[in-house]
Amino acid sequence: MAHANGYIPVNLAIQAGCDSIEHGFFMGRDNLNIMADKQIAWIPTAYTMKSYSEILKNKNPEYDICLRNYFDQLEQINYAKQIGVIVLPGSDAGTCGINHGQGLIQELKVLSELGYSVQNLIKMAAYNSARHSVFEENFIIKPDNIASFIAVKGKPEELIDNLLMNKIVYKLE
Repeated sequence: MAHANGYIPVNLAIQAGCDSIEHGFFMGRDNLNIMADKQIAWIPTAYTMKSYSEILKNKNPEYDICLRNYFDQLEQINYAKQIGVIVLPGSDAGTCGINHGQGLIQELKVLSELGYSVQNLIKMAAYNSARHSVFEENFIIKPDNIASFIAVKGKPEELIDNLLMNKIVYKLE
């Protein structure tokens, strides 16, 4: 895993054999093409820039920069979707304006607005994230592994918004 932004840092991470790129702002289409070919996962954390822009709105000249970064990241995500890059949701939680849990839900909403289906978002957040994790073995459904899941009310297409509402968390041991 590498936290990298910009064409050269992301390219160096890819050349070094990283399995995933976190953030990847301004990495460009060439790097995304390589990532698609090598099945390198990408965690774009686009919502961070949207959150920063909301915090800075009308208070700071960096507001416009944050918005441009956000929209550039959305363009990269759209291109990644077209060429088959494995996109994983991530929140960059703990940074200014990004709360744990809610940040991930907000990132899922961004991806949903870009046309990812609810089924695809579930696969991204659960299966694909586990597959690209150093803890992959813990996420395989098999005897003796702990099962954890969340239940929410509503229709599948309402899932992302309903994750912010009351939910039941099950942990079966």
